[in-house]
This record gives sequence, C-alpha cells and structure tokens, in this order.
Amino acid sequence: MKLFSLLVCLLIFSGKMVSAQVTDVFDDKIPGVWVLSSVKFGGPVDINKDGLKSDDAIKEYDSCRKDQRFYFGANKDAKTMAGSTVPGCQSEIETYTWKVVKKKIREAHYENGRRIVNEVEVLVLVLRSTTDNDGVQYRIDNITRKEMKLRMELNDGNDSTAEARVIFKKVKE
Repeated sequence: MKLFSLLVCLLIFSGKMVSAQVTDVFDDKIPGVWVLSSVKFGGPVDINKDGLKSDDAIKEYDSCRKDQRFYFGANKDAKTMAGSTVPGCQSEIETYTWKVVKKKIREAHYENGRRIVNEVEVLVLVLRSTTDNDGVQYRIDNITRKEMKLRMELNDGNDSTAEARVIFKKVKE
C-alpha cells in the first residue's frame, strides 16, 4: 500500500513538473520585441473597404496599422504598441503582464456531412491588463527564437471578427 501511495504521489508531482517545464520553455524564447509580419484569415478579406480582397490581410492595413509590435520582458511585463514608429501615426501603447498556459479547447470540423468535435490541449499566450482585469488570449501555433505564430480573433472587414493566423518576427531592440 505504501508503494502504491508513493507511485501515485510521484505521478501527480511529475505531471505538474512536466506541465511547468512545457510553459517555462517559452520563458527564454518570448522575451524581446516582435514585429507584425503576416495576418491571414480563412479566406480573402477586404478590411480597408476598397473593393479588393487579399489573402494576406496586412496588405489591407494602412501604414499605421501595419506598425504593430509586442514587447515581452523577461520579468513577465509586456506592451502592445501600434503606430509608435511611423511618423504621423497616433501611438497606442497598452501594458500587460504575460504568461503561457495550457488550455483545453474544442475544435470542430466536418467529415462526410457530420460535425466532429474534438477536445484538444493547446498552449495559450495570456496578456493580462495592468489597469483592469481584462486580458487577451492568443493560441500559440509555434514559437522559435525568431518567429511567433499565433491565432487570434481580429476584425475581418465585415463588421465582425474571425480567427486569423498571425506571424510576428523578432527584431533587435
């Protein structure tokens, strides 16, 4: 019985250690300055309402909106910056704290006309506002030391939001 209890404790604690290791791995990859590189929806969009649709939504953005940056500090502070490096743009800066967590989500797809729903575990980048309790969450597709691929809800040009796959490139500070 003591051996069984010991094994159960080891399984519980090793599970928590593995979970911590998975999210802690990003502690050395995320800190730095990231610049918006690509925004893609499930199909072409016309965000700027000029009648022309593009597969890469960033082509629909004006120069101020293209200038989007994330700053992530090693001490878990973060800033989102828009229009801060383009002359004539009104700079928008918001401050956050950040962390990476595991979450379970449901994904749906269709096979032979039937809706199939699967529950999957994903990693999520959480930005918590420093001024109130609001926060934003971005699903992490992949992060390397040079590129961060996220999924997020963005304005799709149809007075609504849709999931977009967004790529940020790391730059020197």
